[in-house]
Amino acid sequence: MKNLKMIVMCGLFLSLTAGEISAYVMPLEQILARVRKRFAAQYSLIIEQATHVIQSRDPLIEEVFGEKVWLKNPRYERTMEMNTLAIQNAKMGGSKIIPANATENQASEDQPDQAFRQPNQDASYRWLLMDNPKGGISAYLSQLGIQIWDLGYDRCDGVVAYRVGNRDPQSPRLLVDKERFFPLLLSYMLPGDPQGRLVTVRFKDYRKSDAGWYPYEIEYELEGAPLEVYDILNLTANAPIETSFFEMKVEPPPTPVRPSPNQGQPDDDHLREIMRKLEKKYQ
Repeated sequence: MKNLKMIVMCGLFLSLTAGEISAYVMPLEQILARVRKRFAAQYSLIIEQATHVIQSRDPLIEEVFGEKVWLKNPRYERTMEMNTLAIQNAKMGGSKIIPANATENQASEDQPDQAFRQPNQDASYRWLLMDNPKGGISAYLSQLGIQIWDLGYDRCDGVVAYRVGNRDPQSPRLLVDKERFFPLLLSYMLPGDPQGRLVTVRFKDYRKSDAGWYPYEIEYELEGAPLEVYDILNLTANAPIETSFFEMKVEPPPTPVRPSPNQGQPDDDHLREIMRKLEKKYQ
C-alpha cells in the first residue's frame, strides 16, 4: 500500500514538473535573435513572383499576374507588374515579356480591355524577412501594433509555435516555429488604412540560398479584400540596386482608342481605288 502511494505521489510530482517545463517560454529577445539569424545576410532582394488573386476557392476563381519586387534596406521597396515592365523595356529597346499562358497576338489583343491592376504596396511583412539590426525586430513589431510583452505558445497549421502578441486571432501577433525559428504567421493593422483593417500573412515553403532563407509561398489576406498568394519564381539576394531606382515612376500607357465600326479604313479605300483603275484599264 505504501509503495502504491509512493508511486502515485511520484507520478503527480513528475506530471507537475513536466507541466512547468512545457509552460516555459523563451524570452522575447532570444526568440527574435534566432529569427534574425535566418535572414541576417540579406540586405537587398529582387523577387520575381506569380501573384494569384483568389476571388473564390470553391469553385476556384482567380487572376494570375507576373510581378517583380525590389527590396533594399533601409525600407526601400518597389513592385511592378511584368506587363508594365515589358512596356517600359519596349520603349527602351529591350525585349518584350509576354505571360507564359498567352501568345503575343493574344496579349496585344487583350491588353486594351484589361484594367491595370495596382500591385500591393504593403511591404510591411517583407522587412521581417531581411537583415535587421540587433533589437530592431522587437521595435518593428511594436510599430505594427503587436504587444511584444505578451508571450506564449500557439499552433499554426499544426506546427507548435512561439506566440508574440495577443492570443486572439483577430489581434496583431507573430507566430514563430518553435523548432526552426521561421516566422509562420504575421498579423497587423494595415498602415495608413482609415478603416484599421487587419492583415494576416502566412509564410510557407522555406528554402535556403547562399544568403539565407526565404518563404517561396506567401499568403496575404486583408479584411474585405480577395486573398493574394505569391509564388516565388526567382530570387536574387544582395544585388546592387541604386537608391534612385526606387524614386522612378512608370505611368501606365493610355488605353488605345478603337475606331468606330462605321469609320472607313484608309488601307481598304486605297485598295478599292486601285481595283477600280485596273478594271477600267482592262475593260
